[in-house]
Amino acid sequence: MTARAVGNAILGLSIVLGVCGSSQAQEAKPSQPAVKEAEGIKAPDNGFGRLIEGLRKHPVERSATNGLGRIYALDVATGEATLVADESVRGLSACGSPTWSHDGSRILFDAFPRGNPLLADMQRVELVAGVPTVTNIGAGNCPTFSVDDKRIAFMLGHAVEDAAPGVWLMQADGKGRRRLGDVGRPKWSPDGKQLMLIDASYPPEVTLMDVKSEKSARLELAGSRFYSTPSWAGSDTIVALIGTNGDGDRLALIDVSEPSKAKVKEVLWEVKEPINDVVDPVYSPSRRECVFIGVTKDGMALYSVAQSKPDAPKRLEPDAFDPMIWDLAFSPDGRYVLFGSTRADRKGR
Repeated sequence: MTARAVGNAILGLSIVLGVCGSSQAQEAKPSQPAVKEAEGIKAPDNGFGRLIEGLRKHPVERSATNGLGRIYALDVATGEATLVADESVRGLSACGSPTWSHDGSRILFDAFPRGNPLLADMQRVELVAGVPTVTNIGAGNCPTFSVDDKRIAFMLGHAVEDAAPGVWLMQADGKGRRRLGDVGRPKWSPDGKQLMLIDASYPPEVTLMDVKSEKSARLELAGSRFYSTPSWAGSDTIVALIGTNGDGDRLALIDVSEPSKAKVKEVLWEVKEPINDVVDPVYSPSRRECVFIGVTKDGMALYSVAQSKPDAPKRLEPDAFDPMIWDLAFSPDGRYVLFGSTRADRKGR
């Protein structure tokens, strides 16, 4: 599975369902020694750290079936992955599009029945009396928090109770829904002023919408196209896979302060073997680091590259490859990366 194949759908999980079906996922043999948890590195004393520690102390129930889509959180400092959500125990087959609240107390994701990614409901994970609790907050895909965590933008893929498909806005509790515009995966900017909307084409068309005026402008990068799904890397900056010859070949930070005249600020890395394709890059300004899904002949894995350092990307989990990984999301504090995966159980997680 290449980035081109993954890029053909706005929801990575629609690809997962088509590829995995009901079969068991298989993992490639380890190519490097397994990462050991770093000694002396503690979880941060903030909402992010407390939520992850809660998930570790009260592990999420995992169904016995492999090959289904689950949500994990990777501690970038230690390389330890924690299971966040497995909705197959409640009769659903896959989860995707995870995102953090800015205070770290909540994780949102979508989940849906087999074969029906557009019939997804959005779910919220939070600690209630110290125990991770999942709450359904209504129909929709790809939720994204406003900077004050009071509103959620999301995509509705089909009509629900007289609600037309498109990009919608609601309160954080799921109430007060209203439609903003056409279909596209929304990502809220760090300053809260814009929504980046990514359509389902390949290469994707990217639009920036002013939240206040609800006016939109298509993102244009002279001589290049955007590939995979870009993410915000700061105010007026995104991280994206770009290219000129029908496929992405450079991972770069892009200045989008003028949408019609976007420009490359810095090339973080030029794609080369053994990584064939790059999917879903995310960037942490505090760490000055980009994490992405690398596609190799052995499978998919998470990699990182540091800004302004020419080193080759670093494998974050060198013990095994995954059949499929999708939908990365950096925590605002830069410590954790959420992702979806069909990986088999690893050490009980």
